[in-house]
Amino acid sequence: MFARRMTFLHRFRTAETGAVTTDWVVLTAAIVGLGIGTVSLVRSGTGALGNDVSASLSGSTVASLDCMGTNDGPSGFACYDGPTISSAGMMYAWASMPYCTMDLDGGGSCTGGSSGTSQQFLMSDGTTYNHSTSTSNGETTAYWTDSSGTVVDAPPPMADGTYNYPMQEFTL
Repeated sequence: MFARRMTFLHRFRTAETGAVTTDWVVLTAAIVGLGIGTVSLVRSGTGALGNDVSASLSGSTVASLDCMGTNDGPSGFACYDGPTISSAGMMYAWASMPYCTMDLDGGGSCTGGSSGTSQQFLMSDGTTYNHSTSTSNGETTAYWTDSSGTVVDAPPPMADGTYNYPMQEFTL
């Protein structure tokens, strides 16, 4: 029986079948072990980097890209690509006399009286804008309207990008 065991051990030791499988099992286990070790070493640093990136991005703002290559408009009116004032057109003025009364003692008072002007401006697209002023009881109001009659905050610029409107000033 002993000889039989020795023969078995001798054959097992010298046999080459299955040896490749054993080698690959050992090599694969070593590679998996190195991968797990690497992940455990890098994991904390990667998490900290992710937190830093998250904090940086959440505190940032989006930059304005302005016109992005579109028409920059006249000087001083960045990104404006609407119509510009080509020329001044018709202007008219009006006035109403104040209402005055006198009493028998020679005293009197005047109330009312108003005046105003309106000037039309021809736009580069063929529409018109109007500038109007009115003065009543010493208070002057000025406003702009677009071609549809809607009051606008500010008129478009002149073709050269300025607000040097060719308005005429006169006193009534």
